[in-house]
Amino acid sequence: MSSTTSFTDPGSASARRASESPGVRSTRFGGLDGLRAIAVGLVLVYHFFPAVLPGGFLGVDIFFVISGFLIASLLLRERQRHGRIDLVSFWRRRARRLLPALVLVLLVCTGVALLIARSGDADLLVNIGQQVFGALAFVSNWVFVALGGDYFTRDNPELYRNTWSLSIEEQFYVVLPLLMLFTMRAHSRITRSLLFILLAIGSAALMVLYAAQGEAPTRVYFGSDSHVFGLFAGVSLAVLLQPIDARRRPVPGPLSTGSQVALAAVAALGLGVLGWLSFTLVEGSPESFAWGFQLASAAALLVVWAVTRPGAWAG
Repeated sequence: MSSTTSFTDPGSASARRASESPGVRSTRFGGLDGLRAIAVGLVLVYHFFPAVLPGGFLGVDIFFVISGFLIASLLLRERQRHGRIDLVSFWRRRARRLLPALVLVLLVCTGVALLIARSGDADLLVNIGQQVFGALAFVSNWVFVALGGDYFTRDNPELYRNTWSLSIEEQFYVVLPLLMLFTMRAHSRITRSLLFILLAIGSAALMVLYAAQGEAPTRVYFGSDSHVFGLFAGVSLAVLLQPIDARRRPVPGPLSTGSQVALAAVAALGLGVLGWLSFTLVEGSPESFAWGFQLASAAALLVVWAVTRPGAWAG
């Protein structure tokens, strides 16, 4: 869950140059800060009080949509400013943002687990080597699938099971810039977004298919192939909203009262659906894989669209 609500990395040289360049302003999606807070709240309540909010795990899928939208927006803006996407610089920024904190977490938590194990409770150290490798290599989701653990059990969970979603995002960050370089050859936003729309639909369909075939729930939930549709849906929205030529982008005027009300209604609809699912959807259930995660991602997409419109009250 490493997305940022700003197009630019504040600490990067490219961000400083962009902010200093005439005619280029740093665009911030303020409305997404609130949406991220909601997603965090859902996940925390779900883990601490699962009976209160049984579907709070959907906060992760909200993050997936936000991350796809923000990272794609960042890459599109970079190409508009510089005429290219610097892959090495992009991956370096991702590593600089994530690795120091991740290494600190692994060192501290593994050290504490070793101390606890000395008191006679060695459960925290089960498969600890594979877990640490999976976290550092950003393949935790596949490591846990291979280990055969069940994400939806609450007895003796693996220490670093929570890194599964970070691994999916990082695998996505490796692939996305390459796909965007390929799609940038298209001359319309619809054509550019088509590949990402198809990938989102395909991933959502795989989740349904795997569940129908009786695959283990953890495999369906942790699979990068079957649980990346929210990320690609966010990318599709970013590509559709970003103009091909920023120089021809009209300066947005103030929104009319009707438009403001419509955007607020769309945001309320999306949040209402997410709230309903959070209180009713059961983790690992056939319904969650058949339509629950997909509906939650679609609702999150509506909210992201509504709260990121320039000047929207909903934002």
